Amino acid sequence: MPKISIFILLLTLHSLTDGLGLSFGDITVNVWQALLLVCSLLSLIIGTVVGLAQFRIKRLLAYSTISHVGFMLLALAVSGQESIDAFLFYLIQYSLTSLNSFFILLAFGYLIHSNGSSAGQNSDVQFISQLAGQFRQNPILALSMIICLFSMSG
Repeated sequence: MPKISIFILLLTLHSLTDGLGLSFGDITVNVWQALLLVCSLLSLIIGTVVGLAQFRIKRLLAYSTISHVGFMLLALAVSGQESIDAFLFYLIQYSLTSLNSFFILLAFGYLIHSNGSSAGQNSDVQFISQLAGQFRQNPILALSMIICLFSMSG
């Protein structure tokens, strides 16, 4: 939810500062657009490269979010009507997919806990390796997770 409100704030700021720019002779540079492009590039690189080295599922999803923020910032930097529409669609779609992924992880943790682990153990799914074999035990839940992960991967 905080990310959604921040992106709506960025969209509002974008619409207010659309025509602002600095002039250097014959070249006019839109500072807002340049800042969004640099932040987008850094977010895409950092989120993707660091996300590849993760073994924990929640960290992987967090770095995936950092990477997806880069795509949303890129849509804001382009500043066309189609890109704003795509930005809003992407924001809604990614928020729902991310929320669904975390709910599925919670459900996996609950099912692992109820299938025989002792009450003192942590039942959260923490590592990607803990998801191995879940398709045999919970095919619908595992298929839902696969769909969410494919949706996030593009």
